[in-house]
Amino acid sequence: MPKIIIAFFVALNLLGCPQTEETNQDSGGDTAPVYQQVSHWCEAGQGGLSNARSVAAGLARAHVGQRLFGPMANWLAMDDTLVDLLKSEHTFNYDLLRAYADQFTTACAMNATLGATQATQVTLENGVAIIEPGNDVPQLPEGTQEVVIDLRKAAVDSPIEEIIALAFSGTVNYGQQILKRFQGFPAQNNDWTHYENETVTQTLSFVGTGSATLPLTFWTGAALSPAAARLVAGLRLSGQAALVGYDVYAAVAESSWTGSDTGGLMWRSSQLQMNSIDWPDVIEADLETASPEEDFIGFSEFDLTSDANGVATRPPLADYDRALGEPATILNHGAMRAAVLVAYGTLDWFYPFFDLVGRDIDAALETALTEVKAASGTDRLEMKHILGRLMYSIHDGHGFLTDWGDDNWSDGYLDIQIQEIDNAPVVRMSFQDGIDAGDTIVAVDGTSAADWYAEATSRYSASSDWYRFVLATDELKEVFGTKDLTLKNTSGEERDITASPTSWAEIPGAPWGGSLRESGWLTDLGQDNIYYVNMAGGVTPDITDTIDNFEDYLGADGIILDMRDYPNLDIYEFARNFNPSAFTAPIFGHPTWSGADDFAIVNEVWSFDAGTHVYTGPVVLMVSAKSVSAAECFAQMLEPLDNVTVVGQTSAATNGTITTAWLPGKYEITFTGMRLLNPDGSEFHAIGVIPDHVVAPTPAQFAAGEDPEFEKALELLTTP
Repeated sequence: MPKIIIAFFVALNLLGCPQTEETNQDSGGDTAPVYQQVSHWCEAGQGGLSNARSVAAGLARAHVGQRLFGPMANWLAMDDTLVDLLKSEHTFNYDLLRAYADQFTTACAMNATLGATQATQVTLENGVAIIEPGNDVPQLPEGTQEVVIDLRKAAVDSPIEEIIALAFSGTVNYGQQILKRFQGFPAQNNDWTHYENETVTQTLSFVGTGSATLPLTFWTGAALSPAAARLVAGLRLSGQAALVGYDVYAAVAESSWTGSDTGGLMWRSSQLQMNSIDWPDVIEADLETASPEEDFIGFSEFDLTSDANGVATRPPLADYDRALGEPATILNHGAMRAAVLVAYGTLDWFYPFFDLVGRDIDAALETALTEVKAASGTDRLEMKHILGRLMYSIHDGHGFLTDWGDDNWSDGYLDIQIQEIDNAPVVRMSFQDGIDAGDTIVAVDGTSAADWYAEATSRYSASSDWYRFVLATDELKEVFGTKDLTLKNTSGEERDITASPTSWAEIPGAPWGGSLRESGWLTDLGQDNIYYVNMAGGVTPDITDTIDNFEDYLGADGIILDMRDYPNLDIYEFARNFNPSAFTAPIFGHPTWSGADDFAIVNEVWSFDAGTHVYTGPVVLMVSAKSVSAAECFAQMLEPLDNVTVVGQTSAATNGTITTAWLPGKYEITFTGMRLLNPDGSEFHAIGVIPDHVVAPTPAQFAAGEDPEFEKALELLTTP
């Protein structure tokens, strides 16, 4: 129906906040509200609450949010746009938010607004209850025959839906919302990923709390919050409410808000439909007025016969393609800043352990941006170290960083196994000329080992200090050209060597962790009825024989399971051989976003029956700081059993399927993508598998070729 135009023009703040009423000079100076309809969706949006996060953190979260939940499919191109913007824009303030929003038709920069501080006000006039939303849900006065909800001054956090529900009885449907659902963050490649995403359609509805459905009219100002716009427009399009005041823009109703300590960004994160037809771009007011108190006669004056066949030019929501491609290798200050923001934003949305490890990442973000500002802008290793220090802040043993744009790979490695003893790197096993078991590494390329590790560990993320030491040690073992080491033997004598690398083409002699002992009966030690299983994938790449012949070991006096390295077997199937009844794997908690505003941890539980052949005799499970992820998963399924004793050192305290994300400049981060719990529901992250018997080896034991953890395991099985 034609709209009724009541008044004329008033300037609107570009951020969507209507200015105060102006004086009409032609009326002798009387104050009268004047009217100008909104002409752009950014003017029709009401900024949300401010947030303690910095502008950089807010921009990072909003940008990654747009990449994942927004209409555009090409997230790599969006990153390129961010890179170009940040080449020149490096002061993170509100002007940068505006400059960012100018690059995208799907985003608006806005001032933040205040939350509701007053109670909701209700007045009853001639059977019409006029409600001004505040911070609570009122009761409708007795005698209410019609409801008006005045949204002109409503705060974004007012309980609008609950207040609207007062006017309805039963379930109220007001449209469909298309959005993207992420069950974890799917790895951005073509490989298998534990995490999924899909585009879904959900019905918009609420349950009325009134005893009857009453005529409902909204009085609107120029700007509404996304939640309010969604309700108002949906109820108007479905013919369940009248709209008086200003038009409502569908893009606002389809948006999410990301606030910071200085303004914020509103960005489209969904697509709205009525009966499978997109909402029109503009949901027109039935009565245009800046003075509804004077011009509104009543609900009955409106013909609400309506459909959703207005003009809809907004881009639809495109499916998210995790394997879209790879970023360019170009490195400059824009790419460096963008890489820091994308890393932070991705982790901010999906890293599941911030409540356990804290939010060190927020300060680390600001530090990283400061370091980028001082950086050359072309040094890839310098940037890798900056990102490494950012990743340190999430305290995740899966928090790896790879530079796929760098072809300067190491020439080889030191063929040794190193274990931390009293905060020092001690050689446990060596196949490297000039380096002996029991040697303590005193200096690396002229730098004391203590200083070398202090710097190196600052660039590695880990959920335990002992596993962080392991990761830094992996770097120490890499050799570019040659490596100068100062070594100290068990007699305290020091010597300097220049080590040449073992080629990557050669199979290592020393395993990453644990022992070279082969699986089998311990007949060489006079223990013919104790069976040993080396579960290290590098030593026992194929454990099929042990699994297939497990029935032969059921009469053993004891079994030693050596899980001090990483396994290469079906740990779940193997665990069935030790569980006498049904059991579960650790609980996989997927951080799940149903659209950008609905978050939950969705648990996935894998259940298993007991194996065909189950060993119920004494079992000793050996673990170490290098027992990580799948190794820990296996331990978690056996640790609760009464017949299992754990020996060694606390495990890495890092479990859960990893996922990966590309960053501008062709860097890639990896992190734990799920909130993994012990089978009983208790926390595991940063705790790990704690031994019943802690073994603290000495350099002298390594020099003598001893295996202290193995000896302790054997002692437990042979001592009455």
